[in-house]
Amino acid sequence: RDQSLDQILDERQEQEREWSESLKKGNLELIEKVLARDLIDRLRADNRVLDRTLRGLNQVLEKLQFGNFRFQLTPKLTAEHAPFVRLIERQSLLDAAQRQELRDHLENRRDQLAAEGAIPPFLDYRNWYEYRFHLLHVETENVTSLGSDELVRGSGGAQGTHHYLLLFALARFLFDRCNARIRILMLDEALYAADMQRKELLLRCAKQLELDLVVASPDLDGTIMGDSFDSTTVLVE
Repeated sequence: RDQSLDQILDERQEQEREWSESLKKGNLELIEKVLARDLIDRLRADNRVLDRTLRGLNQVLEKLQFGNFRFQLTPKLTAEHAPFVRLIERQSLLDAAQRQELRDHLENRRDQLAAEGAIPPFLDYRNWYEYRFHLLHVETENVTSLGSDELVRGSGGAQGTHHYLLLFALARFLFDRCNARIRILMLDEALYAADMQRKELLLRCAKQLELDLVVASPDLDGTIMGDSFDSTTVLVE
């Protein structure tokens, strides 16, 4: 071709550079697809686990009566995280537009992805929902809804009641799931702020759920004892 060796070498180096850039771009696209698929699969799996846990909790709570009330727990997507969760649910890696939407969403949160060791808040499914307790009055069938604000109002005992009910229901759900024969919960200073009647009702709920409680407590008052109460308290000083 009447070319000098230097010209041929330059041509080959340019061709090699083009191939290298093309290969690099292809590898980046492949890596991006693999990472995106792995991320989406993981987040969808987290969401499914959360959904199964909530349904299991509500099945336990459905049978549990605290005084004249029964409870159900309902999740609601937060306004901040709803767009991302819906993006995950409809994401298809075969759809270039949806893949670009996911890329843009992650790119806009690059500062959160740069931190090492911690899950970025928007990728942590525990932040995606807020929860409401629905109280059904057994005698009148009136339904009251308690959101996050209502759950932290009132006395310490009133605030703690819902948390203990959830703890007991979750324990029963997890014990059932692994077919545990021994169902002991060890609690440190539990029920401390609850009055006697509320404490007795909570202990009765634990008994309904076939849970055994071992509680370390600074109190030596135990619970109200009598014919109408069925919990057992052992005091050790």
